[in-house]
Amino acid sequence: MLITESIVNDFSMDDFIWGCHRANQLLESEVVSNLPRKERVEECGGLDRFRLEMCSMWPGLYKACKIIDERSDVTTGRLSKRIAHIDLYDIKNDVSIKLDAGNVTDMRTGAAGALALNYVKKHSIRTIAIIGTGRIARNLAMACDILFELDHISFTSRKKENRQAFLRAMKSKVNATLKMFPTIEDCLPGVDAVLMAVPTASPIINSSIFDSIPYLVVIGGDSRTRQVSQELMEKYPIVVDDIMQAKNSGEFIWAYDNRFDDLLRFAKNTSGEVLTLDKYVQSSSKMEHALIYLTGMSVHDLCSAAMIYEKIARIEGGPMGYVR
Repeated sequence: MLITESIVNDFSMDDFIWGCHRANQLLESEVVSNLPRKERVEECGGLDRFRLEMCSMWPGLYKACKIIDERSDVTTGRLSKRIAHIDLYDIKNDVSIKLDAGNVTDMRTGAAGALALNYVKKHSIRTIAIIGTGRIARNLAMACDILFELDHISFTSRKKENRQAFLRAMKSKVNATLKMFPTIEDCLPGVDAVLMAVPTASPIINSSIFDSIPYLVVIGGDSRTRQVSQELMEKYPIVVDDIMQAKNSGEFIWAYDNRFDDLLRFAKNTSGEVLTLDKYVQSSSKMEHALIYLTGMSVHDLCSAAMIYEKIARIEGGPMGYVR
């Protein structure tokens, strides 16, 4: 079965929020699991050829594997080409499904970012800032607008034309007021949380411009990128979605290579065990301040794909239990 982008587009951000929340619940209950990801980077014609394989299992029911193949330059933020698909296998019914994964990835990433903030935050969120104006940033805005009663969304990007395009695209898709700013420094004052998704090789945010904001959500997970400075990584307790994937991401690689890893403040319980994001899904324990670092989990792809498949195939009472 082939599920194209046009079919995926029939699903809303509310659907993906539901699917990602279901994935987080199943992960917390150890029903589903992320398998070790495989990443390869090669230089080709002045661009990186980046290939990522992300797989996950729901034993006896589903297996999913997403493959991303892109040509890009993180030093300039240029994306030349990107192809992504998800192979979903319905184990019980012996059915193979292939999904175009461009929009699935963008929407589930936006949903996962907003959900992560909602799980961890102790204080109400009325204003947010989004750094970046690409596909992920737009989906973060839509998901946050659904989960929080926002007064306004501040946003910024390096290029004026990108900021203007974001405003045109999003003003009819969110209820919150949109405020456009030319710089990060102008964008941040007075907000309750910052969410960022910027493919950059060098940090663009540090503690000198990030003052008195309780929550920072970083959409990371790429070994080639560093969005956040080391000093900021040391300032806040860090909540990650997957500890091994985080340690293979740019900010953490830099910290370990430069022997600053002992200064990283992972959120831990009283026994010293690192608390990953899934531990906050149903917990009454919330955080005053946090740096939430998301690497992207295959279980989100699995549950998003299974949600779509069960709806399209009209599977009544399927494992996802999804009613739309």
